[in-house]
Amino acid sequence: MNTLSKHVLMLAVTTAVGASAMAADPADKPSGEGQRMGWHKMTPEKMREHMLKRQAALHDQLKLTAAQEPAWKTYIAAVTPTEMGKHWGDHEAMAKMSAPERLEKHIAMNKERDARMASHLASMKTFYAVLTPEQQQIFNKQTMHGGGKHGHPHEGHDRMKG
Repeated sequence: MNTLSKHVLMLAVTTAVGASAMAADPADKPSGEGQRMGWHKMTPEKMREHMLKRQAALHDQLKLTAAQEPAWKTYIAAVTPTEMGKHWGDHEAMAKMSAPERLEKHIAMNKERDARMASHLASMKTFYAVLTPEQQQIFNKQTMHGGGKHGHPHEGHDRMKG
C-alpha cells in the first residue's frame, strides 16, 4: 500500500470514529458525563436536583456558623430560580416568529438575564462579606465555572464531592 492510500485509509477511519462519537447520545455516557455535556437535555426536575445537591455540598464545605446561616438562606433564596428551564421561552412560538422578531425576543431575554445576574451579584456580595477568608477561598473555588477540563463550563463540578 502506498503512502497516499495509507493517508486516505487513516482519514476514513478517523472520520468514522469521529462521526460515531458525535452520534452517541451524551446521556448514555458513564459517570454523569451526559449531564455535563447536555444541560439542554436535562429535565427541569433534574436541573433542580443537581442544583440543590451542589448547594448542599457547598453549604457543608463552608462550615457556616449560626451567625452566617441567615445570610446563606438569603443568598440561596435570591439565586435559586423559581422555574427551572423556563427562562428561554417557548420554542414553538419562537419557531413561528420572523428572524427579526426572534432576534428582538433574544435581546429581551438577554436583558432579563442580565437583570437576574445583577441581582445575583448583589446577593453574592452580601453573602461573601460575612465569610471568613478561608470560606471565601472555598466559595471561590466551588463557584468557579469553566475550571474543568478543556474549559467546559460544567466540567469540574464534581470537585464538590470530595
